[in-house]
Amino acid sequence: QLFVGADSNRWDVYPLKSEAQNHNALMDFTRKVGAPNLLKCDNAQSEIGQTWSAHCRKHCIDTRTTEPYHPWQNPVKNQIGRLGSMVRTILRECNAPLNMHDWAQKWFCDCHNVLALRSRQWRTPLELNSGVTPDISKFRFNFWEPVWLFQPTKAPENNWKRARWLGFAESCGDNMT
Repeated sequence: QLFVGADSNRWDVYPLKSEAQNHNALMDFTRKVGAPNLLKCDNAQSEIGQTWSAHCRKHCIDTRTTEPYHPWQNPVKNQIGRLGSMVRTILRECNAPLNMHDWAQKWFCDCHNVLALRSRQWRTPLELNSGVTPDISKFRFNFWEPVWLFQPTKAPENNWKRARWLGFAESCGDNMT
């Protein structure tokens, strides 16, 4: 599930096992980012269903849907295509397995949200959304880049393990976790 800010162009992605879990993504988005004033989505049953609608009512989120067979009315559709193209490219370029596509989506959303563009008066989506200029110093590694991971052990084993960089842990540790 991809959420895109209409004014800020902030991207937030929540990988799902099935489309029926869309309401969980909406709840996580509301908890993490805040309740939007308006959600515009297509006529997917999971996005107009009872659980989705109940959450929108509870948090006073206005909802609008596109006309059937008019996907261009939803501005997110174009962003979904861009994100998909980026993910396919990075998986191919890094020779990463296809089952890492969820991590690649999250990585590109993180990168997109700290990218300043001239069309936004050199402001980032995170800055436009929150008013705070993001710190880009944590972007030291590229997706799927080989890294060394330190794992403390009791025995005199080698504490350094080979790993791959997938992205940032959002809810534990410091900024480099």
